[in-house]
Amino acid sequence: MLKAAHSNIPWGFRPMYIPCLDEECKVLLQQYKESGDPDVADHLIESLDAACHHLWEETIANLDFSHSSRKGLALIQRLGAAQLPQKNVHPPLKANSVAFHLTQVAKAPIDK
Repeated sequence: MLKAAHSNIPWGFRPMYIPCLDEECKVLLQQYKESGDPDVADHLIESLDAACHHLWEETIANLDFSHSSRKGLALIQRLGAAQLPQKNVHPPLKANSVAFHLTQVAKAPIDK
């Protein structure tokens, strides 16, 4: 049945996914679509932010490295904390310092 569904539903027709959309947010979204009121939009954005923040706190609270660290490390990697720190890069040379060095070298006595 799933194979038939995959072959018959075109790629362009997928439901729109909004993360952390709960019942309160659905009601607010419907009100905003009907009225277009910016106050409803602000309340909708605030409630979506609160829902995402709650989901984030719940995910962090349930993070457990005792049995399998795969989920925890995957979460840390998604957050970007697993990236290596940047290496110290030499400061770029300025044209004046190069010119000064060349003039000092050019003034050196010639060994015979």
